[in-house]
Amino acid sequence: KNQNKTTEIMQTLQVQHTTNSDSKIDWSFDPSVDPKKVFTKLKVLGKGGFGTVLQIVHRPTMKVLAGKLINPNLVDENTKEEIQHEIELMIEVDSDYTVHYYGSVIFEGSLMILMEYCDRGSLRDLLDLREQVLSEDQISIILHDVLKGLGLIHKLHRIVHRDIKAANILITTDAEIKIADFGVSRQFDGDAAQTMTITGTPYWMAPEVINGTSYSFPADIWSLGIMAVELAEGAPPYVEYPPTRAMIQIALHGFPGYRFPQLHSPEF
Repeated sequence: KNQNKTTEIMQTLQVQHTTNSDSKIDWSFDPSVDPKKVFTKLKVLGKGGFGTVLQIVHRPTMKVLAGKLINPNLVDENTKEEIQHEIELMIEVDSDYTVHYYGSVIFEGSLMILMEYCDRGSLRDLLDLREQVLSEDQISIILHDVLKGLGLIHKLHRIVHRDIKAANILITTDAEIKIADFGVSRQFDGDAAQTMTITGTPYWMAPEVINGTSYSFPADIWSLGIMAVELAEGAPPYVEYPPTRAMIQIALHGFPGYRFPQLHSPEF
């Protein structure tokens, strides 16, 4: 319920260690036409590190989309590359288990990234609004689809997501589960499938990521397990500690065990 605390624990951390179209819909935009005549802003969905996320409607098709409006005052050359990197990965990873990318336009003087709108928000929204954790049956349904998505991302596209958590898994009224936010993801070239960059959100990071040792796709599976605990208990382990101290605890002790072990089945 403490909004500042929620914002703090959800903050993605990135530290460098020292050693335009969707396949299912043909989107094309005439640059001579004012995008405000094509898109109508319905409401603000939220604010992120680079700007504002809007709910918009594409008038010709009446399709509702999510538009990530990038604030140019918050963008430097490095963040431009990060945004372009995320767009490229969204274009490549086009599946039923990931958020679709539909293109980009200039809207109200800023770049707007057009994405699939998931009307039920994120799993984190679900926990916070209901003020209830999920049952093991509900969690198993969610994990089934997230694992399907990770299987495609890892095996087909050789991408490690690096920021799996409830806030980055979106849901729809049709019970679709979608992996979102490829902003800190890494795609491997050729046979190489190891990296050492410390990236992600502290409470969900795998020990090998925090320790700065070589890691790969299994780091996402650790984060998925922590997300399962988050869904079952309402928060990830070590959430009572500041991020840096939590990272130290994860690096030293790994998973600390459940807060209420008697509430979880052996299968979980």
